[in-house]
Amino acid sequence: MFFSIFFCMKQRNFLFICVFFVLLFFSVGVSALNGVSPGGYDINFEPGLKKNFDFNFWNDDPSKEFDITVEGDFADFVSLDKDQILGSGIVKVTLNLPQSVATPGKHRILIGAREILKEGSAGGGTVGIIGQVKGVIDIFVPYPGRYGEIDFSAFDSNPGDPVNFHLRIFSRGEESITTNSQIEIYEAGGFRQEESLLSPIVNFFSLSPSDGVDIPKGKLADVLQIGSDTIESGEFIDISAQLDTSKLGSGNYAAVALVTHDGRVVRAEDSFRLGELFIDITDYGKEFERGKINSILISVESFWNEPIENVFITGEVLGYPGITFQTSSIDLKPWSRGTLIGFFDTSLIKENSFQAKLTAYYEGKTTEKIVNLHFIRKTDYVLVGLIIVLIVAGLFFVWVVIDFLKTRSKRGRKRK
Repeated sequence: MFFSIFFCMKQRNFLFICVFFVLLFFSVGVSALNGVSPGGYDINFEPGLKKNFDFNFWNDDPSKEFDITVEGDFADFVSLDKDQILGSGIVKVTLNLPQSVATPGKHRILIGAREILKEGSAGGGTVGIIGQVKGVIDIFVPYPGRYGEIDFSAFDSNPGDPVNFHLRIFSRGEESITTNSQIEIYEAGGFRQEESLLSPIVNFFSLSPSDGVDIPKGKLADVLQIGSDTIESGEFIDISAQLDTSKLGSGNYAAVALVTHDGRVVRAEDSFRLGELFIDITDYGKEFERGKINSILISVESFWNEPIENVFITGEVLGYPGITFQTSSIDLKPWSRGTLIGFFDTSLIKENSFQAKLTAYYEGKTTEKIVNLHFIRKTDYVLVGLIIVLIVAGLFFVWVVIDFLKTRSKRGRKRK
């Protein structure tokens, strides 16, 4: 009886939870605009400047209404041609800048569209999740005197092919600047270094100048001289440069752009890779079942800056020459990863743990790796059953004690 009651209570609780989430799902209004075009504008501050901007907000549902919002440092200097839009629409923004601004640097205005949730609508239930799209107006207030800023990017390549760099230099001060620029190239390790707690290897591929992190650098490999440029106040120049890699090997590199003007050095870093025609076997399935045909998933990664076609893997269980397999083939994009699948029969394997040799084939080359595999341990159902019986017996004992105490308490009250 106890188990019947317990099971019914569990069923009721589970049903209640399901109903709750179903009702919650139908009461939630999920709304969002599809987007805004253009995404943003960049302008330089001019005293008393009056300028118009158009933002086109669009949405798939023409019946939805949206409030237009304004946020940011210069929000008080913005006027709109409309406060709301229905479905999609163009919002005309007029900016009237003041005569002076105390704080130099970048100031941002956000022009947003937020759905109006109406009672009784799909989004007017208990909960409303409101999507909001925002367009951007960035205003750059010049610094006193001369002031430069830079953006810098480096691009992957292969040994022998040039590495492309892009450098943009801004004159953010009230006066023009004359710059002298160079790019320093540092070695930063190969692709196959082992990670350790004492010398962790930073993932180069996710770093950029905006991360504010110094890329780990080793030996200075080369210096690329860019030369001198004059940039007027509020203007910028784009510089493209190439590095000859004929004397550089594959691996990771750090590039540091140094722009000097008026005794000040502006610095930005990025990383690049010189590829190697190499495919690494990075991961693989390790647990298998006895006495049946098993699938094995194998992950690979390309370190080449060009596509590699028709990559496949063969496998051989060591000590069992007859147990082999070959995966399907895939094409890999530059610096990409992929997964292959193969099948092999474990019926003849006697050991609990065994080894296999995996060989990746690509572009006339191979990569081999010896891997450790093992069988899944069978569950001891007798032990599991005994544990379940003990748990059930314990619960039953607790229930009997509680029922006995309640009955005794009732009898005591009746005697009084």
